[in-house]
Amino acid sequence: MNEKFKKEDKRKLFHLILGIIIGVFVGLDRLIGLVLLLALFFWGVPHYIYSKKRQTPITLKRIMEIVEREGKKGEGALTFVLGCLIVVLIFPNDFSIPGIFVLAFSDAIASMVGILHGKRGKNKTVEGSIAFFLASIVVLNFFFSFYMAVVVGFLVAVIEYYVKRDNLIIPFSTSLLVYILPI
Repeated sequence: MNEKFKKEDKRKLFHLILGIIIGVFVGLDRLIGLVLLLALFFWGVPHYIYSKKRQTPITLKRIMEIVEREGKKGEGALTFVLGCLIVVLIFPNDFSIPGIFVLAFSDAIASMVGILHGKRGKNKTVEGSIAFFLASIVVLNFFFSFYMAVVVGFLVAVIEYYVKRDNLIIPFSTSLLVYILPI
């Protein structure tokens, strides 16, 4: 198995679990979910800033080794939480939770497929984007019609392929599209 996959699978498993926890908490009680997101965000910001200027705090060192890419030091986890926080603040649960789950599931699956089978693309692969699209259909179909899932899944997959900060853009674009599209 390739070395990049070994590192990435732990990162994406962490993101998947974090996304499920956030989505479930928001779904069970929006206020508790919001408090959880705010706590994670305000705990993460000082750690992120500190780790940029100095050595990663010992309390985070092992976690960061597992969940972050080389040289990123908390950026992915922080933008993940921020992306979820933004959609929970802006959209009702019926639209924010699908955005969170698309981020958690589809992004993880796209990354794994892209690393293992990707042949075309630089930072992101066509194969990973196809996997993102298919996973998004599955996730969104739990909340919306199949037609809505296909349309939104395709549009978000295209957006995800071209953006750099996908942890911010995926939940927002998903939530916005399902909110505004009259399908």
